[in-house]
Amino acid sequence: MCVAAILFEITTKKSYTNHCLVDVSYITFMIYTVLIDFQLTTSSRRATTGVNFSFTCTTVQTFVVFNKDSGPYCVVNGVQDVSVKTITITPAGTNDQLNGVEGQTQTFTCTTSPCRPAAWIQWYIGNTNLTTQSAIHISEQADNTFISTSTLTYTWMSADHNKSMYCEAINFKEAHTVTSAKILIYIHNEGDFTLTGSDNFIISNQPFTLNCSSHIAPRGEAANFYKDNISTINIRYLPSTSTCYGIPQDSTPVFICNDTCSCSENARIFTWTYSGTVINKRMTFKCGMDFGTDKSNITYRELTVERSLYPTTSNTPSVPTQKPDSPTNISAVCKETSMTVFWRPGFNGGYTKLFKVVILNNQTNQTTSSSFISDQGETEIIKVVFDSLSSKTLYIVSMQTINKLGTVEYDGDVHCTTIS
Repeated sequence: MCVAAILFEITTKKSYTNHCLVDVSYITFMIYTVLIDFQLTTSSRRATTGVNFSFTCTTVQTFVVFNKDSGPYCVVNGVQDVSVKTITITPAGTNDQLNGVEGQTQTFTCTTSPCRPAAWIQWYIGNTNLTTQSAIHISEQADNTFISTSTLTYTWMSADHNKSMYCEAINFKEAHTVTSAKILIYIHNEGDFTLTGSDNFIISNQPFTLNCSSHIAPRGEAANFYKDNISTINIRYLPSTSTCYGIPQDSTPVFICNDTCSCSENARIFTWTYSGTVINKRMTFKCGMDFGTDKSNITYRELTVERSLYPTTSNTPSVPTQKPDSPTNISAVCKETSMTVFWRPGFNGGYTKLFKVVILNNQTNQTTSSSFISDQGETEIIKVVFDSLSSKTLYIVSMQTINKLGTVEYDGDVHCTTIS
């Protein structure tokens, strides 16, 4: 690779910028393009048949020698290709998992390690190339290497669910392509994350319980509750000890949740009971579900309730609290490479309920799981579709029903064989 491009007039009347040619006949040297300062010295101004002829081109970055003896060649001393070693994607989410909301726009950045020449970067979600939506910036380093930084601003779609976002880089043909971490994307909509209250009204110094629930994966790490936009308490589930902790934001000590807070074992339901003074006509609560340390992984919901001066009375008996009932009327319909599972929800046990469906390939013993599915009421038929299945294969269906108090496994016999 010749850094300074030079034109040589020779008998063949050809010009070379990437190759170096010496002919045995008369040669005239002429500068064609100068990229950097250089000095040119020769053994003679004339080449004679049978006599070695050489010249040296010295630059601030390169030492180039052209010689006729062993044929035309170009030796570069001091500037060599440096392959790109790594590429890093941010944000990387939590454990390489990230939540997205359909229609929401998010910005990602991929940055290479120093290399020479500069690397070009390709963006992907699943098998779809997104590079045309990105912008790249290249910065030169003190050692004449280059760092490439590419920025992608992307709007989530429902079709992105369970696909991986990643980028690739390469900087010359013979180099290996390097790939960033692959971030698994979970797409959810407004109904997948809810904040509900125990009543339509709030009464001063009377308990009012807030339920902050997520129906998406990955599970939440904590829930942050706000009262009139003031952070009040952080509730966090610690899986290693199966313990739920309340962390007040007014510097009072951390405590193990009891009557005033709780969290489910799958860390998808967090509750907080407020029993303070209500001064204004209405009060606004907010819950932020924390899916990791990255601020972009916190999703918020708000709830505004009216103040009531008098407690309401009701002749309706209180709803019992228990684990959920198993669903009923479970059935499955198979096509060539897909299966649809239908069911009717049972009693939710007095708490928000979720479903998870798992199918087992009877030939390979591999399982495929649905995402968590929210309850739609005891009278509604719910369905979930599994695609990309093997044809002419028996699949066995199992189901979990989950609420705050535990998980119930469906023990019925439901199976379906895909058609040929």
